[in-house]
Amino acid sequence: MNVDVKGKTKDTIYLDIEKKRYYIGKSDKYIEFDDADINIPVRLTEAIEDINKYIQDFKTKYGIEETDDINKVSTGDIQKDIALMKEADNFVRNKVDFIFDGNVSKNAFGRASTMSVTKKGEYYFENLLNAVIPHIEETFNVRINKISARAEAYLKK
Repeated sequence: MNVDVKGKTKDTIYLDIEKKRYYIGKSDKYIEFDDADINIPVRLTEAIEDINKYIQDFKTKYGIEETDDINKVSTGDIQKDIALMKEADNFVRNKVDFIFDGNVSKNAFGRASTMSVTKKGEYYFENLLNAVIPHIEETFNVRINKISARAEAYLKK
């Protein structure tokens, strides 16, 4: 039993849930998330669909060709353009945080826009997802195999 700041007792439980830390390049920056959370692939799929729809709607609304970068949007009003890019950045940040069930976007991107483009032509958020997805797939293939083995052993009883 623990005592909180106000002197009241509180019970504590400890869960075997641990977030895994992934460092970004050779820096001290990292993202962390619970790589045992089997809902990550579900949230990842949903978020990617939402982001793709958002970007497609954005491009349609502003007459951008499919191959064009949405950062090239110009409404003729710089304040409106800045607001649109900020809106897109906030939308994507929320989806990234949704995927990993935490504040991953702050650690991954800092103050940079998720809509910034890498030297290879990917948006920053795409670059993050392309880097993380293989780890997620590897982790979940291992976990699925363990779950299948456990279920098979249980069913044999």
